[in-house]
Amino acid sequence: MASSQDCKEVLQPLTQQRQLRKRNGGIVKRIASVIGMKPENRAEYERLHGDVWPDVLKRIYDSNIRNYSIYRYGELLFAYMEYIGSDFEADMAAMAADPVTQKWWEICMPLQSPVSDRAEGEWWADIAEVFHTD
Repeated sequence: MASSQDCKEVLQPLTQQRQLRKRNGGIVKRIASVIGMKPENRAEYERLHGDVWPDVLKRIYDSNIRNYSIYRYGELLFAYMEYIGSDFEADMAAMAADPVTQKWWEICMPLQSPVSDRAEGEWWADIAEVFHTD
C-alpha cells in the first residue's frame, strides 16, 4: 500500500499542472467555460457552428487558440480550448478588435443566454478545472 508521502509525491506535480502544461516547448493554458442557449436557438446556433467563417477560424488560430471545441448538453453550451501564446490579454484583445470576429459575435451572441452566476464582465462563465491527466 502506498504511503501518504508517496501519494504527495505523485499528486504534487499533477496539482501544479492543473492550469498549465508544457507542449512543444511552450506553456498551454486550458480554458473551459459555459453559457446557456434557449431551445428555439439550437438549430441556428448549430447551423452557424457547422460552417464557421474561415476568417473567424484564422483569427482564433492567430490568437494562439488550439484544440477549441464547443459541446451542447440540453440548453447548456460547454467550450474547451487551449491557449499556447505568451500574452493572453493581448491575443484576446486582437480577437475582439477583428471586424469579422465582431460580426460573427453580433450574430451568435443573441442566440446565447449567459448563466446567472457568471462573474461580472463575463459572457461565457469560466469553469474551474478540478482534474486533468495527459
